[in-house]
Amino acid sequence: LKQEVEALKGRVSNVEKAVDDLKKDSDGDGVADQFDKCPNTPAGTVVDGSGCPLKVGLDTAQVHDMINKYGGNGGNKGSVTGTAYANIQFEFDSSVLRTSSYPILDATSADLRASGKTVWVNGYASSEGTAAHNMQLSKDRANSVKTYLVNSGVDAKHLKVKGYGETHPIADNSTEDGRVLNRRVEFKK
Repeated sequence: LKQEVEALKGRVSNVEKAVDDLKKDSDGDGVADQFDKCPNTPAGTVVDGSGCPLKVGLDTAQVHDMINKYGGNGGNKGSVTGTAYANIQFEFDSSVLRTSSYPILDATSADLRASGKTVWVNGYASSEGTAAHNMQLSKDRANSVKTYLVNSGVDAKHLKVKGYGETHPIADNSTEDGRVLNRRVEFKK
């Protein structure tokens, strides 16, 4: 019996090590190394579900406007920490905010608090799973974003939430890259 217990302890130790290896995220982008197609992304880079940087399509003038408007880190002009109102991406079947989304949400919060604007927080899902599940998931994603913004000081009455499920894809749901882009929250003014 003692030998069996020791053998089980060894197996448990091996399983725990394997689980730790699965969770390892060397570059801290929120995507485990085994799934990270773009390892070693710089800290603070907004990435998609495969760990590759998202391209938000800003031109140089827009970047300079962001620097002047938000002032970068702690009000020191010179670096942009996030692009206000950019899409917020989510992992497969999850409504948990990724830490890589925080700079975007912080910039959005700053603009909403300063302007008093009202925006729609629209949630979407990729096409895996049932339509009913994806509808609920998209609502949960939108509510996660709303909760973050309210906790950062945005008045809840300035945030309207809607879930669209798997409708309104912005990319092809037949490819993983497309599905990654469809797992999102968008802001509409």
